[in-house]
Amino acid sequence: MVLHKLKTVQPFFRDIWEGVKTFDVRFNDRNFQVGDRILLVEYGLNGYGDNAILCEVIYLFKGILMLKEGYVVLGISIIDKVECWYGE
Repeated sequence: MVLHKLKTVQPFFRDIWEGVKTFDVRFNDRNFQVGDRILLVEYGLNGYGDNAILCEVIYLFKGILMLKEGYVVLGISIIDKVECWYGE
């Protein structure tokens, strides 16, 4: 299991926070695997926001016919939400 820290912009961050969006599309430069954890950090025009979401990758889609080369769809499950997170 690997922990990946990823910036996530609005409105996508809010949709994941609210449980509406249960996936994330990413360039696979980190060799994502099922079981990895991702720390999604709120990010905007003014830099890092106040919140973060810890998720587990529960599904990985690498469909070469449906995605631009090098990209994956990560099925994610929220483990914890952190308000007023100030890590960098």
